[in-house]
Amino acid sequence: MPTTTETPESTVLYICPGNNIGPSGHTYNWKAASTQADIDLLTARGWSLSLMDAIAASDLAAPSPVDQAALATGTPAEKAAAAEKALSEAASKSLTASNSLTADQKSAADATTILTAATTAVEMAEAVVAQASGKLNAARAQKAAAFETLQSANRAVSASKIRAAAAEKELSDAASRALAAGNAAAATEKALSAATAAAAAVAPVVTPKSKGKVL
Repeated sequence: MPTTTETPESTVLYICPGNNIGPSGHTYNWKAASTQADIDLLTARGWSLSLMDAIAASDLAAPSPVDQAALATGTPAEKAAAAEKALSEAASKSLTASNSLTADQKSAADATTILTAATTAVEMAEAVVAQASGKLNAARAQKAAAFETLQSANRAVSASKIRAAAAEKELSDAASRALAAGNAAAATEKALSAATAAAAAVAPVVTPKSKGKVL
């Protein structure tokens, strides 16, 4: 029996009866479809996507060979019994199919619920990511602003250092000028003392006895 997928590009479909022997004596044929259009066409013609689905469809569609013989060659009572049996089997199979459909519908509803929950989770995750992205952008902006503030502060410190160096140099120059002025004043005072002494040496001495006379 072939696998469900013959190649990555092909899907195997089944139909009963056929030329191959399957489970419980059922016969079947299979065919590979390579496009969705081919799959849709085959399923519209009664092909199924699994062998068990094909067997179930075949059992539901036709009465058993014994019933067919009874319907064809039996007495009216046998035909009526065969028809009633076939009707009962068909009702049972219809109920089974209905239950299967209900289960499939429940599975589809469960899948829809899961999909809705997954969609909600994805939307919440996307919202969290968007919020985190906004916070990240804000943090980046704050970092850029802090870096610019730091650069401005560094420039201000550099300018302050330049002004401090200039003030220190000006203070040093003023101290040098003050020292020079002090030295000049000392020299002037010394010269003045010398001049005073020289003047005293050449000036006439006047005493009380020689008042009016120059000695």
